[in-house]
Amino acid sequence: MPWTGRRTRREEVAPYFTTMWSHFADGRSKAVLERIIVDGGDVVLLAAFTHTVAANGKEFTTPVAMHLAVEGGRIVRMHQYEDTLTVAEAFNAG
Repeated sequence: MPWTGRRTRREEVAPYFTTMWSHFADGRSKAVLERIIVDGGDVVLLAAFTHTVAANGKEFTTPVAMHLAVEGGRIVRMHQYEDTLTVAEAFNAG
């Protein structure tokens, strides 16, 4: 999955999203936000993402946890955790 991996600079954020989204079928993704937890500058989002792989039409759903660090009203760090095995299996389905 070419969008995965560590990104540490601001200019790496946009390529993360553009690389990832180009692999999913347009208009066939869905995010269901299940819970938001806020503790000071820490925000945790719990959700489920459903996507369809553009190359093979395989739909998959993965639980997601996203930890955002907020300083001065801006997101300064994001860590995303998802079921990468489910994602990899969808991309390898044929």
